[in-house]
Amino acid sequence: MPLRSFFCQSVIAGLCLLYLPSCGNLPEVRARSSFAALTNELPPQSHSFAKQTFEKTAQQVADLIRARKFSEAEKIINSHIEQKTSTRGGFYYPISVIDTVINDILPGMDDQTLMILNQWVEESPESILPWAFRANYFYEAAWEVRGSEYINKTPEENLNGYRELMDYYIADIDQAYAIAPNSPIVILEILNIAQESGADREDYDYFYNQSLAFDPFLSRAYLAKSRYLLPKWSGSQSELFEFMKDSIAKAPRGTALPLMLPRAHEQLCSDHGKDWREYIKRPEVWADIDFAYTRLLEDFPKAGLYAAWYAETAADVGKYDIARKYIQVALEREPNHPKVLKIKSYIDSL
Repeated sequence: MPLRSFFCQSVIAGLCLLYLPSCGNLPEVRARSSFAALTNELPPQSHSFAKQTFEKTAQQVADLIRARKFSEAEKIINSHIEQKTSTRGGFYYPISVIDTVINDILPGMDDQTLMILNQWVEESPESILPWAFRANYFYEAAWEVRGSEYINKTPEENLNGYRELMDYYIADIDQAYAIAPNSPIVILEILNIAQESGADREDYDYFYNQSLAFDPFLSRAYLAKSRYLLPKWSGSQSELFEFMKDSIAKAPRGTALPLMLPRAHEQLCSDHGKDWREYIKRPEVWADIDFAYTRLLEDFPKAGLYAAWYAETAADVGKYDIARKYIQVALEREPNHPKVLKIKSYIDSL
């Protein structure tokens, strides 16, 4: 199924519907957490962890890209592709590197950066990596132009710039898909496009199942489908929770799938215009979040952000003993991580 034929019907028209206001009340699906009883004792998933963190790898790759040493940058990333390396938090290492380079290191909407990425594409047209990096650049640039306002509050000039950049993004993913249709780097971008363009379930699941052929517990694929099943996209709340419960129950320990839970609750709360601090006081919501972060903390003892996010959420709900305990855990694991330090400052201010 060629990517172009899949997206031939007005993808950008569907994309510009993002951030339409949600309406209605958040439905009550269950009275208590349906996850806390999951005591999955399947064998742990084995990981190939890199010796250095993906942030350090990303900095190294970014420096090589700036220096136009593209073959050296590709060699580093390809070594992790071959080894199927995971991050300390259980995510696919090469994608985390690409995300970090584009989102945190290289300047957004920068003509010099785009010129360098264009040169990389010209010099290595048969590699998916320059296409993937440039596609991510276009995607971030599109949203920088668009902003996060609802469609009816976004100036037409911004929307036109957004649509143009999204066209470039999709074209680059199309090229990458033609080169490596089974690469998770490409497939996960397609799932992003499919979600935002309102692809039907059959088409979406075609690509979702391709991602699972690479890794049956690819965490980002499950996170992507949990977003797709949000009521504002293509699912319902009951379907969303059924998918998450079934997926987490079947997954071995040592996957990042439980992160779907807090992320889904954050999005449901936002989509329905609820106050987060009040929303997470609901016993079933806190039980879901407590289950997810407790599992992630046990399964990923090197990941400080899980402890920090748990501490931050506990502080939001007024559970300050838990917040103080787990921000210390986060600092022990990653004492210099800027996001951990930012959350510590927030907790200290309460």
